[in-house]
Amino acid sequence: MPISTHTMQCSVIIPCHGGAALTEACIQSLLQQQGAHDLEILLVDNKNDPDTAQLAQLHACIRVLPQPHNRGFAGGVNQGFLAARHAFLLVLNNDTQAAPHLLTRLHAALLADERIAMVAPVSNYVKGEARIDIGTRGATAAGRLAIETELACVDGMVQDVSSLSGLCLLLQIGRAH
Repeated sequence: MPISTHTMQCSVIIPCHGGAALTEACIQSLLQQQGAHDLEILLVDNKNDPDTAQLAQLHACIRVLPQPHNRGFAGGVNQGFLAARHAFLLVLNNDTQAAPHLLTRLHAALLADERIAMVAPVSNYVKGEARIDIGTRGATAAGRLAIETELACVDGMVQDVSSLSGLCLLLQIGRAH
């Protein structure tokens, strides 16, 4: 699938409950994305954790949304949706680290066919057809780049599957069908 050169404005919604070090690694992988992206990173802080609040200092595109109580993953995602400024929404687990072209590839896949409502990448931590066995290679930026490069050489990068994992999910709101 060709990589798009169009700028994607995307609100990244990351529900979290502590785990600031994991969340920081997730954010760094987003800030290092290749391609043209205008990101808004929303940390939905379900714990009101001071360490999570400090993560807003990493970049001007990061907003921390402290919650009055733990809303859980789904409730956190809903709060992120309400605060999002962009039509493209990426729901992301805070312990996920993105491959270098993740946003560009997901964006291209989502726009490839108007019947596609949501897209998600393959991962080593999902069940079903989207699971790939990569061991610990995805733990480093170099490993994620190598995996992404290998997968880009595979025919049929886009697959129609019966379910998607919510650990990383891109959708577009307000899209005419």
